Amino acid sequence: MENCILTVPAARTIPVQAYTQTAFTEAFVPESVKVIEPKAFQYCSSLKCLHLPRSLQYIELKAFEGCPLEDIFFSGTPAEWEQVEISPVKNNAVLVARKHFALPGEAAFRTSRMDRSPKIYAQARALLENGGDGRLHVFVPELMIPGNYFKYGDLILLIFPHGSTMVIDAGRGDCHTRAESFLDATGVRSLDYLVFSHGCTDHVSGGPMLIKHIWNRGGKVWHLWWTGQKYSDEIPKMFEMLREQGAETDDAVHAGRSFEIDGAKIDILGPTEEELQGDANKGKIRNGQSMILRVTVGKGIFLTCGDLFEQHEKKVIERCGRELHADLMKTNHHGGYTSNESKWLDAVQPRMAFSCSNDNGCIRLVEELQRRGVDYASTGCQGLLHFALSGEGEIEKMTQYDEMINIMRVN
Repeated sequence: MENCILTVPAARTIPVQAYTQTAFTEAFVPESVKVIEPKAFQYCSSLKCLHLPRSLQYIELKAFEGCPLEDIFFSGTPAEWEQVEISPVKNNAVLVARKHFALPGEAAFRTSRMDRSPKIYAQARALLENGGDGRLHVFVPELMIPGNYFKYGDLILLIFPHGSTMVIDAGRGDCHTRAESFLDATGVRSLDYLVFSHGCTDHVSGGPMLIKHIWNRGGKVWHLWWTGQKYSDEIPKMFEMLREQGAETDDAVHAGRSFEIDGAKIDILGPTEEELQGDANKGKIRNGQSMILRVTVGKGIFLTCGDLFEQHEKKVIERCGRELHADLMKTNHHGGYTSNESKWLDAVQPRMAFSCSNDNGCIRLVEELQRRGVDYASTGCQGLLHFALSGEGEIEKMTQYDEMINIMRVN
């Protein structure tokens, strides 16, 4: 193939899928560019040489997936390159390519970060030992295995006001050792409720191993909740496993149902029975069938909605309206570019939000939340997360690490 060169036009951002599957061997990105969005150069199967500007701040997930990069020429120093936030999700080509720097200088010396995970785990154990403290506690682990850059998915532990426990999703099966270590560190030996939002691998495939891990330590899973979505072989297997152990199983947890746990009210806002009729083998439809849980403790509200895409968010807004308001929100679809649009944020009006993500989620979302004054955290950037929501609506937050994902560098 002859040498084909791409010169990217001057702009602040290279958009999603801007050059996907384009045939060129070398690309020049101009000095104005600060963000290379998801999948921007995905599957450019001839791209071997890349010229990147000193202005660059973010390379988002899958931006260079499937690219055979050999050389990257950066117009700044090694220390400035180390400040570029690179999503680990299928950007291995960027990480392993040879780097060439236009300006001299040493690599940045990264100081060790204060690790608060022992304190967070101690708080969880104290809650379980003392039967809660009257608040809703939300613990969110970082599950990524070093060197494995797949999407590890969601896992959220709720400890209710009087100490009852619920795990929502179980992460990807490849990460089961991380999930098991998290449960051990928090002191969870038995689990009152295991809930699956929808059937995607990164939400359910860790489930069987999580259940076996609890059993192997003499514990039990007492309840299993599922929407009834017609997808995933893992869910029926888990139903069978748990029924044999005497657990209560419910495969019709969808819109219109409500539950009470330790004085906390749980309203299921989705999916509807009509939405569950769609073909769950199609990914967007499957994500649109995610379970929507609103957990209310007094005046405090937590909302988690699985992997809703933008088109599904719009339908839920039309159906639920003000019922979506929440103080603490898990972002949809790992904080990705497919979701969490302005109308959704207008409806929920969160004061705090978090993403179960390998990276910052999506810089557009980060900037929008910053503009709205919403306190934001991501497991991929700040590690283990802990939120405590009181009946007065007050929220306390503690993160494993201090870094605020460099959002202050965005102009």
